[in-house]
Amino acid sequence: MTHSSPDTAHPEELEELLRPLLPLLPPTEPIRPDLDLQAAGLDSLGTVELLTGVEDHFGIEVPEEMLTFELFSTPSALWDAVRTLRSHADGRSRS
Repeated sequence: MTHSSPDTAHPEELEELLRPLLPLLPPTEPIRPDLDLQAAGLDSLGTVELLTGVEDHFGIEVPEEMLTFELFSTPSALWDAVRTLRSHADGRSRS
C-alpha cells in the first residue's frame, strides 16, 4: 500500500528504496521531498540500484530519454516521474 507521511510528497515504499542508498543521511533525519540525493550520498552505483528497484517495485520502465541527472536529483523529482509513468501505463492497460 502506498502512503505518504505528512512531511513527504512520496510514499514510504520510495523511502525504503532510497534510505539504504543515502549513507550521508543520518538515520533519524526524514527524507524530505527536496533532499539533494547526491549530497546525501547517492552515487552512480546507487543510482543504478535505485533505478532497478523503482522499476521493479512500481512496475514501470523508465525510458532512456528520461534517464537524466534531474530525475535522480530529489525524491520529489523521482516520484513525479514514477507517478507519470504509472499513469501512462494504467492508461495503456485500459485501452
